[in-house]
This record gives sequence, C-alpha cells and structure tokens, in this order.
Amino acid sequence: MGSLHNETWYLIKATDRYVLLVDCSYMSGWTNVGSIVWVRPEVVLTDDELAEIKSVYQKKLGWNFPEDFCVDRHGPDMCDGPSTVER
Repeated sequence: MGSLHNETWYLIKATDRYVLLVDCSYMSGWTNVGSIVWVRPEVVLTDDELAEIKSVYQKKLGWNFPEDFCVDRHGPDMCDGPSTVER
C-alpha cells in the first residue's frame, strides 16, 4: 500500500571533515527541500570552515547559514535513549 515517495540527494560540498547535502523529496503531493550538514565524529568545525559553509550555501542556494537552519542536539550528553516501559 504505501505512498509515492521520490527523493533526490545532491552533495554540494565534501571535505575530509564535513559534507553538505541538499535533498528534495516529493511525497503524496508534498514537496520538501532541506539540507544536512554531516560532520565527522569528534570534529568541531573551525571558524574558517563555518565561513566556507556559509559561503557555499549562499552561493549555491541563496540560503543563510546558520540562520536559516535548525540545530539538532548531538553528543553523548544530549542523546535521549529509548524509554523504559514496565510490562
């Protein structure tokens, strides 16, 4: 049964430390466009890297990084583990 779902991913920049990905998703009449900034574990991006990322998003998509982005929680101290349920 399911629903029609087509998704395309575009890599707009990749380095040894991070990858910038844009995705377009078409699903049941909805169109979603988004992006993911993937950073290697234990890497903290430098100011120069953040400036480069900002420049790439502005040049390629007209987006303002990081102002136009949601910031996810990450790291061991920020993870929500699965809830425990008494049965």
